[in-house]
Amino acid sequence: MSTPISGLVKQIHGNNGNSWLIGQRFVLHQTKSAEEPLWRDSDGNCYSLAPLSDDIPPATEIPSGSFPYLLHDCANISAVWDFGDVVLKIKLFQTRKDATREHATLDWLANQKLNFAIPQVLHYSADDDKSYLFSTRLPGITLNSAWPSMDEDHRQYYVQQVANICIQLSSYTSRRIGGIDGSQLHDSWLDPFSYDFRSETLLANSTQLGMSSTEFFFSHNDLAPGNIIVDPQEKHLVGIIDWESAGFVPREWISTKFAVGWGLDLEVGNISGLSETDWRERVHQALRENGFPDVSDTWKKWYKKRCSDLEKTAVNCDVV
Repeated sequence: MSTPISGLVKQIHGNNGNSWLIGQRFVLHQTKSAEEPLWRDSDGNCYSLAPLSDDIPPATEIPSGSFPYLLHDCANISAVWDFGDVVLKIKLFQTRKDATREHATLDWLANQKLNFAIPQVLHYSADDDKSYLFSTRLPGITLNSAWPSMDEDHRQYYVQQVANICIQLSSYTSRRIGGIDGSQLHDSWLDPFSYDFRSETLLANSTQLGMSSTEFFFSHNDLAPGNIIVDPQEKHLVGIIDWESAGFVPREWISTKFAVGWGLDLEVGNISGLSETDWRERVHQALRENGFPDVSDTWKKWYKKRCSDLEKTAVNCDVV
């Protein structure tokens, strides 16, 4: 793909700057009224999405810091834009082409009785190598942003809330490891380096790790502090975002992921006195106290051996 993924949303010339080209696939219009808008925001503006005609309108890149705001740009793999009450995520499939799509998981979750909020899917589409997802934005800030200013009571409160969410989600079970629709489960920590996410491969890996292989439990699988939305003023956990890695896994994996998954670390930068691993270590401990088994020591040995076996091929041993 020649255009960086962060450059796939552009402002169309004219129309007072209220139209955007979305990946040479759609045009998004902002107007004061519309018969059937994709969404109507809290300011009363209507947003309508239309397929792009044969003629691509002239458009320019959106200046940094201008609306819609680029919230996230991950290594030219995915990007997220803030349209006020709604976010747009564009993501390359890469090794996820056969995995359960995030919108399918969100639609399934919307029919469950949850005690926390999730984004509502407004539109999903895909082309050969990437997906486009418009969803509602949860109000609040990420736990990662709120954590440094929290006192100990607040921190432990959120740890227990997320542990409770893990417990609630695990009440949904399956006889097969994978996504909610039977497609592949994309969790690189369950198959580092080769990225083979077929059910039989993940089952074999789980068996090697000593995890149960007869019943599987639903899990988010990526509860990093950046995916947890909170209202620190009201001491309230608003909801959970980024469900693209969710699916049915061995019960042991739910707690083990927090013990071994450095992708769940806090992003503390140079803030003195904060440990990157504090968040996930606390949740891991809370889950253990709630009876979730753990195979983290076995996983670390397994991962180290797989990494050692691949060193001569110059494979990067970081899990992505």
